[in-house]
Amino acid sequence: MFPFKKDTIIKYLIILLPFSLVFSIFITEIFLILISFFYLYEVRKENLFKLISLNFSFLGIFLCAYFLFVSLNSIFLENEFLLRNTIFYFRFYFYFLSILFFIKKLNIYNLILKSFFIIFIILILDATFQLIFGFNVFGMPIMVENRISSFFGDELVLGSYISRLVPFFLIVIFVLNENLFFRLICIISLVYVVILSGERTALFLLFLNIFFIFVVIKKFRLHLFYITCFSLIFFVAIINLNNTYYERYYLNVVSSFGINQSSKDIKIDKLSIFDNNNNLSLVIFSRHHQDHYESAYKIFKNNLLIGGGTKSFKYLCKKSEYKISSSSCSTHPHNIAIQFLSELGTLGFVFLIFFHLLIGRDFINIIKFQNDEKPKLFLIFSLVGLIINIFPLIPSGNFFNNWLSVIFTLNLVNYIYLRQKYLND
Repeated sequence: MFPFKKDTIIKYLIILLPFSLVFSIFITEIFLILISFFYLYEVRKENLFKLISLNFSFLGIFLCAYFLFVSLNSIFLENEFLLRNTIFYFRFYFYFLSILFFIKKLNIYNLILKSFFIIFIILILDATFQLIFGFNVFGMPIMVENRISSFFGDELVLGSYISRLVPFFLIVIFVLNENLFFRLICIISLVYVVILSGERTALFLLFLNIFFIFVVIKKFRLHLFYITCFSLIFFVAIINLNNTYYERYYLNVVSSFGINQSSKDIKIDKLSIFDNNNNLSLVIFSRHHQDHYESAYKIFKNNLLIGGGTKSFKYLCKKSEYKISSSSCSTHPHNIAIQFLSELGTLGFVFLIFFHLLIGRDFINIIKFQNDEKPKLFLIFSLVGLIINIFPLIPSGNFFNNWLSVIFTLNLVNYIYLRQKYLND
């Protein structure tokens, strides 16, 4: 039926995903839709439920149920507007199935790793170019003072892209390359670019990646000790030499804990989480974040079982009964756990908790591996990728937006592929 080399087309659609995700989420989705159509053509004679449940595996059924719930929970709310906005969210599960299928069928996993490695190197070089000249190789200027965005333009997500997809890069430099100097240069370059992006959460996630590897993989502990030391020295130097980074990475963070910094001293405003009227005065991350969380919690209390509906926060937070302040309304609550509570309710939160438990179980099983050979390294790096993308204790983007959903899907594919290959359970 296909007069062209179908497998070649599919191969390039998949290995170009890391590039398309940088330049256009629209192009990325076109690629993914095409891959999904090819997948459905390939398996058209197979049992549909068998396919979407990953051959009736518990994990496959769980993931299928989760994506269905996120897509369809607005049905129970009788909200046609939300349903129209979310019903196609299930496509991300088909994206996951499609990519997983063709990675195995076409044996292109190493090509995907190389693709991620190349785009990471390009981003590092382009970010450096933009820092030096004030614009990148395409002529895109720095949109916000002292915040490097490279090809992302006015979307300040360079650091997020790197930190959330870094496991693919780490597999290349730690598993497929033995040169210590090469590893040091690569990791320090990543830290350098993420610092320049001005994304505090992304920087934390990157260091969290390093921490997990440091703890679990014995053979890399000395390497990562060097990396951590050099990175911290570089970080301290940057924030002390640049007032913008000093304010963003230090003053703004310190003030979130109720500490005022002046040129002469540090004064602690609050020694208690309660004010003089015995009301809770603790501020979580910032006043804006706190207001978002309080507004989301009010939504959850009125919609305990299934929440206000997927992607509903930006609409519900405008209502007077949920409004905390002029800054309490946004497109999302800026925390994945709180977003699940407010938009998906208790049932959605159970999915999130259960997913963490599954990851935790696998993490323990992988640690029990008797050596630090390649299977263990592959699994640890990929598992950390999932942990980073659903880490609940820090501010986060809108988990259900298309860009972050694709990133989560790619990390899910990475881990499930390696899990099926190396874990026999």
